[in-house]
Amino acid sequence: MHHNHLKFAGQRLVLPMLLLSGVFVSPAAEAKIKYGMWEFTVQAHGTGLPVEVAPDTYQKCITRRNPTPGLNENNKGCSKQKVKVEGDTVSWSISCETDEDKMTGGGTVTYMDDTMSGKGAFEAGGKGMPTMKLQLKYSGKRLGNCP
Repeated sequence: MHHNHLKFAGQRLVLPMLLLSGVFVSPAAEAKIKYGMWEFTVQAHGTGLPVEVAPDTYQKCITRRNPTPGLNENNKGCSKQKVKVEGDTVSWSISCETDEDKMTGGGTVTYMDDTMSGKGAFEAGGKGMPTMKLQLKYSGKRLGNCP
């Protein structure tokens, strides 16, 4: 699995930290999401980025407990996320902090049968680093059942 890394002022900010996901799902409305293995592509744009960031493509098993497209549900330093599922739309917010980096933000994605799309907005920075404001664009397709 390939992940992009941003380097700035000698510090390292890992893009997957921004690829959000959640564990806690509110049962507000019945989910209309096709659970299974999905392939996601995430494109980051924003102010304060020291380099152009190439799109990141990865696979993830989407489940009732974890319907968001991100990869950081087990990252150390991430606060418990609040995830809301309404029909085919999932929204979330998150805050992650390590000794060197801090990131806050959230997003909304909509699953449409075997495809999905959505957006996220985040602020990230760290010791000796300016704050970067990022917008993420998510797209994805369902590949089949989870292994």
